[in-house]
Amino acid sequence: KRASPSVLGEERLVLRSQPSRMGAKGSKGSKEPAKLPEDLETLLHQMFRKMDKDGDRTVTKEEAISFWGKNFAKVNAGAMFNEVDVDKNGALSEDEWIAFWVNVLAHGYKADEVKEEIKDMMENGAAWVDWDDNRST
Repeated sequence: KRASPSVLGEERLVLRSQPSRMGAKGSKGSKEPAKLPEDLETLLHQMFRKMDKDGDRTVTKEEAISFWGKNFAKVNAGAMFNEVDVDKNGALSEDEWIAFWVNVLAHGYKADEVKEEIKDMMENGAAWVDWDDNRST
């Protein structure tokens, strides 16, 4: 699941490839808004709480960097904030977090693929994926 390495400044980062969107519900052209399955929503709330070190219901960039530890933490946190922090206030609310993932599903990704990526980030510190959802890292 790895793409070719890309050079960012002096660091080398292995970018993660995007999950497939074939056959997904809520794909482009669908008039139904994507909905989060209950198990995925639960997992997303768990990841949010894991990142929210001080429990104030927001995730700061510093908390996100801490979440990724030494695994290209600044690059991963920056990429996540570029996609998720819609109001650009430097903190992710839980509403922004959930709305982001609803948008990902609305762009044709399967809930099982999203769950796999979330679990990989939570359990292994895997890199943030640049989801093809009309938002950019």
